[in-house]
Amino acid sequence: MISRGSILLLAFSLIGCSTAPEWTRSQKRDRAFAHLAQGLDDQFRGRLEAAEGRYRLAAKLVPESPTIHKRLADALYLLGQKEQAVGYLRQAVVLTDPADTEMLLGLMSLAADNGQSAVALELAGRLAGGDDHGALEASARVYAGAGHWKRVREVFAILVANLDREARSRRLIWLGGLLHHSGRFGEAAEVYREALELPEPPARLPLDIARCEARAGRHAEALGSLDRYARQQGGLRAREALFRAKLLFLAGRVRDAETILGGLIESGREELDARMLWARQLARMAPRRALAMLDPIERRGHPEVLRYYLLRGQVEYRMGQKEAARKSWRRGARRFPESSLPMMHLAGSWQVEGELKKAREAYEVALLRQPTNGLVLHALGSFHLDATGEADLAVRYLEQALRETASISIGIDLARALLRSGRADRSLRLLGDLLGKRQDPRVWRALGVALLAVGDPNGAIRAWERGIRLDPDAFLAARIKDLRAKTACNESVKN
Repeated sequence: MISRGSILLLAFSLIGCSTAPEWTRSQKRDRAFAHLAQGLDDQFRGRLEAAEGRYRLAAKLVPESPTIHKRLADALYLLGQKEQAVGYLRQAVVLTDPADTEMLLGLMSLAADNGQSAVALELAGRLAGGDDHGALEASARVYAGAGHWKRVREVFAILVANLDREARSRRLIWLGGLLHHSGRFGEAAEVYREALELPEPPARLPLDIARCEARAGRHAEALGSLDRYARQQGGLRAREALFRAKLLFLAGRVRDAETILGGLIESGREELDARMLWARQLARMAPRRALAMLDPIERRGHPEVLRYYLLRGQVEYRMGQKEAARKSWRRGARRFPESSLPMMHLAGSWQVEGELKKAREAYEVALLRQPTNGLVLHALGSFHLDATGEADLAVRYLEQALRETASISIGIDLARALLRSGRADRSLRLLGDLLGKRQDPRVWRALGVALLAVGDPNGAIRAWERGIRLDPDAFLAARIKDLRAKTACNESVKN
């Protein structure tokens, strides 16, 4: 017979067995989120290693939490540990509830900000299937950044469905801005024009259209849009008149442009910029007149405008006054010690003349002034790649330049440097990554060159053909024809 005490003991043991795991999970969650809170505080204070440690402890306690994995990925990206960060980012994506729009948005932003375009696009696809307008806009921005404009248009169609004309106008202006900031100026102008026909467009919209058309090289159309803006506003302000003069120069209406600039100089409105714009147009064909246009600025004292010294040096250099040009750039360098541009001009002049030691010294001074400037790092890397032939040194500077400034041209030059330094695999991977972010004809051309260098002429032909489809190039088409004939000849000889 079982005693009453034994029954009570068995009951308590059963209760303990059923509640202990729940209590353990609760304790773990409490400890994990205490670590998470401390990690956030450490990260806010710049103690990234300490924050990483806290997040790792939290992740061990609650491995199913996407929030903790996201914070750990963020800290690892900031610490430069990209490969580990990608793992935690992907794990956070897997763990996130598909209905948690806020978390998906945060993960997409983290992925996009750290160059993980594949992850960002995957998340954009999830968000684009919903009806949250904020999420739809964010996914469209990711698609735009990756150059997937067909998907951008599809998301836009969802956004404007069932909207009234006024709301549609606002959405069109949003899409135009997205196109504008992505460098698709012609398309942006067309979208802005559509918005212009809807109720109550912004007063400055014709001016935005003119700026887009000018960037797209449609100068006559830009002048028409600017004229419309001037009629609406009852005239142009001084800065806008300068823009009109620039457009007139580009359209070949030199006398009309000079009339506007003469009026601005005479009235004293924007005189410095008017003289500089006029001098810039004169510099190529009539450098003496350009210098005469700048002299009144010089006589009034040293202007506090860096562009003046750079332009004066350029005009003097074109006139063959090389030492005078360098003097102007050095004056600019003294008056603007925080800028690297005067030293860059000096370095460029020495490089053109074959004075590579002096050019190198000037580039290095420019880098000392702005050690994280992507433009300076790119120039120094290109100098070592093309002028001195030091490919390994070029790779070092170009890798840093690409970290500081995400640029297609820097990426292409880095791929060239890697190829020249014997790292063809890395060069091809980099070009593949660049194409994953944006289908750019320059990258396809560079990929063709790299494939040809590693002995894959058929791959080179395919890459160049892809580039030509995006941007027709008669010279490259002729090269493809010659290479195809040569490849066919080699194949026949082998057979």
